[in-house]
Amino acid sequence: MKTKKWYFKNGYEEYKVLYEDECFILVQNINTKKLSFGTVQDFGSFYGFPVNQSCLNKNECINKLNRFIEIDKKYNNWGTCEVWQNMIKNIESEVL
Repeated sequence: MKTKKWYFKNGYEEYKVLYEDECFILVQNINTKKLSFGTVQDFGSFYGFPVNQSCLNKNECINKLNRFIEIDKKYNNWGTCEVWQNMIKNIESEVL
């Protein structure tokens, strides 16, 4: 499994990559087992992912992604619906 490090002033945290494409990424903190997702460009940045998409347990993350799917279906944004669905599949198969 691919891992990435998020560097801070006094060290770093390591993450397992559960999903990544050219735009979005879903990661699991190796120590805390919490899930976070957002745009690839935000991973490791000063601002990071939005708070409501960070440090989630399995059920919270799936619920948030399902809500994103509902919103995207409402606005016929089928491209990202597929991304969120793939993230959910990976969470269900990879996360205990």
